[in-house]
Amino acid sequence: MAVRTFESPDGAAWSVWEVIPGRVSEFRSSFGSHLPSDLADGWLCFDCGTEKRRLAPLPANWHERPDEDLRFWCRAAVPVRARGVPAAACEPPPPAEPPVAEPAAMSDAEDGMAVA
Repeated sequence: MAVRTFESPDGAAWSVWEVIPGRVSEFRSSFGSHLPSDLADGWLCFDCGTEKRRLAPLPANWHERPDEDLRFWCRAAVPVRARGVPAAACEPPPPAEPPVAEPAAMSDAEDGMAVA
């Protein structure tokens, strides 16, 4: 399996490799493939450490193509989230509500009671 690295215009270092389902047993079972049909013949996986993207179908001779082609395909690839991570975990948290100020406790002198 070929693995390539390239730098995007913004300076991020990306790794790219092919994934071919027939070679990876977790994608197959006795009931057939668990993948959508557009991924059945494989895809390119792009990873920069903070983001992953997937491009299907697998481009022919991708590992021999110039870095400019990899940059183009990376921009065209679909972002994916890690398996097992709920969608909500990939979204930014909602803004925090400002704390509600509680009234200060009044002393006996403030509430009109005489202190003996």
